[in-house]
Amino acid sequence: MGRVNMSTQPVQLPFELSSQIQAAHAAPHVLLILLNRPEAMNAMSMEMEAGLTRLLNWFQNNDDYWCVYRLLVNDAVPV
Repeated sequence: MGRVNMSTQPVQLPFELSSQIQAAHAAPHVLLILLNRPEAMNAMSMEMEAGLTRLLNWFQNNDDYWCVYRLLVNDAVPV
């Protein structure tokens, strides 16, 4: 299983995400979202759904990002 280094360019959010969701700058204007719940094959939990909804609402209202890219922990590769 590959790993995404989310610490190199973390996104400063006005709220906290659960440990099951991480967000980072992937490229200019591109938000990378990593779903990290491999023990459940990344099945959505209520916590993940709430966090992802909040993150996508923030993304929709943020002019710095034009595109969002989602990775699952199983298909994550080093960035």
